[in-house]
Amino acid sequence: MAQGEIEDKTELQYLIIKLEKHQYVYFARANREETSLEDLFFAHPDSIDMLNTFPTVFVMDSTYKINTYRMPLFEIVGVTSTKMTYSVAFAFLSFERENNFIWTLEMLVGLLTKVIVTNRDPTLMKFVAEVLPKTDHVLCYFHIEKNVKSRCITDCRVKVKPSKGKVVDKDAKEADDDKHCELVKKIMRAWRDVVNSPKEDSFAIAWLTFKDEVCGPFPLFVKYVEETVFPLKKHFVRAWTNKYLHLGCRTTNIVESDHAQLKRYLRSSLGDLTSCWDEIDKMLKTQFDEIQESFGRSIAVMVHKYRKKNYSRSWRGMSLRPFWVSSMKNLNALRDSALLKKIAVVCKWQRSGSLVLAFLPRRERKNFLFFWMKYTLIGEC
Repeated sequence: MAQGEIEDKTELQYLIIKLEKHQYVYFARANREETSLEDLFFAHPDSIDMLNTFPTVFVMDSTYKINTYRMPLFEIVGVTSTKMTYSVAFAFLSFERENNFIWTLEMLVGLLTKVIVTNRDPTLMKFVAEVLPKTDHVLCYFHIEKNVKSRCITDCRVKVKPSKGKVVDKDAKEADDDKHCELVKKIMRAWRDVVNSPKEDSFAIAWLTFKDEVCGPFPLFVKYVEETVFPLKKHFVRAWTNKYLHLGCRTTNIVESDHAQLKRYLRSSLGDLTSCWDEIDKMLKTQFDEIQESFGRSIAVMVHKYRKKNYSRSWRGMSLRPFWVSSMKNLNALRDSALLKKIAVVCKWQRSGSLVLAFLPRRERKNFLFFWMKYTLIGEC
């Protein structure tokens, strides 16, 4: 930040001037007692346009160590129709406390939000429910699974009992570790069956299997899941989240990947708020260009697999020889044969010309090659 540009302005005043110059939508609040910045919320004008077009899903998460004041950056990310992410808004927060989250979420109340995806942060979960009661709240199942697996490794271990007067040898310990690893894999497979249950009936069956059959010998682990994770099932199990229009966003991984991209732009954790904003602005411009390119590709690129699929459904497994026997009488008849054209089309999409050629009589192979080249290589069909 050049000193000549600041003159007698404070850093915050200079940042506000730049936000206004670039027509950002921003909200700021200061600590009344200390008259210092407490929270700053800002959104790019193009982000507002994207938001009006794709307002269905928001993914939220914080990133750290990006400025010299150690203020967390709370990022809100949306999803486009081409499955790309765009940054909706950012907020510098003084703390991750109750009033900070409430204020940030209140800035989103006027937006057309339908689904919010967050981590299992108790404070954030509480105030999403209070500030945005009509919004469907999805929890990141990936982080929940990591917590469950971590607890499973600790609680679901079968200890080796040494025989009298003997110490457990190294081979027995390695065998025990292998058994423990297989046990953890078995429990996590059962857990994924619970999380991915498509209906409430199948969820009930999967849950009983997980609880009684797979994890029956480990009551401490079952108690943890029942008391800590199970009450939140409506926020991460497919049987309930499939009722929301979440566009496939069931984890916060997309916002974390945006964090990584942002830190590549920032390159340092010692910058001030203005230098952070400069890099965020550069990142957003690149992001919007990439999104516009994806829109262009989605319009220009023709997907051919559907044509191939339609023909393969109709003709898969059918023998072509009877058609040739009945239709290939002479060259003039073949040129007017609509059936021959269908056969050529089928051969084109199934790439089965060599197979047809193999079982045709020798005298008919020349005629077949004529129409094969006409409809397949030249592309008249």
